[in-house]
Amino acid sequence: VDTVAAKSPPFFSKSTSYFSWLSSFCRYLVTRSNENKNSVWGDFFHACRSAIRSQAGVDVAEFLLPLLILDAVCFGEKIDENVIIDEFLHVLSFEGDDSGKAIASLMNLKEREKAANVVFTVMDVLRDWVEKEMELRHEKKGACKRRNLSYDVDGENSWPATESMKKIECLLKRIPLSSCAMAASKVGM
Repeated sequence: VDTVAAKSPPFFSKSTSYFSWLSSFCRYLVTRSNENKNSVWGDFFHACRSAIRSQAGVDVAEFLLPLLILDAVCFGEKIDENVIIDEFLHVLSFEGDDSGKAIASLMNLKEREKAANVVFTVMDVLRDWVEKEMELRHEKKGACKRRNLSYDVDGENSWPATESMKKIECLLKRIPLSSCAMAASKVGM
């Protein structure tokens, strides 16, 4: 039984299992989202919180994590982005930090593989969302041009897509490719 009851970050360095890390990280993001008045999904995430507390809910947590991160990056504060980056860098760190010190992990390699894979999945989902959103905008802009209609980038949507895409791209740029490559190599990708 994992006794980690982390209420604040960092989570990865305190967790002995993939589930413990994922559950703690997701619960933190759910709490941050629910407390954030700008979040449009806070109530939805709050309703899912019990599912991510149990081992049986690991699939729910894996499904929600990209959405929780999208919510935190787009509607949260800079501290939320920093927590996400720090967690991702801890997960991807197999050799050590900038000072040459290895970042301690209580997890065995198999559990670390799962954590690294979920980080790669989240990064892929965010990158894919930005690409699809850009493609959709390009198509809409072209259709409006052909019909001589004006084109409003964000339309009447309460979702700040343009700003969100920029924030996601900035978040992804803060994760060094060298860290991704090293982690991929260590987990056998």
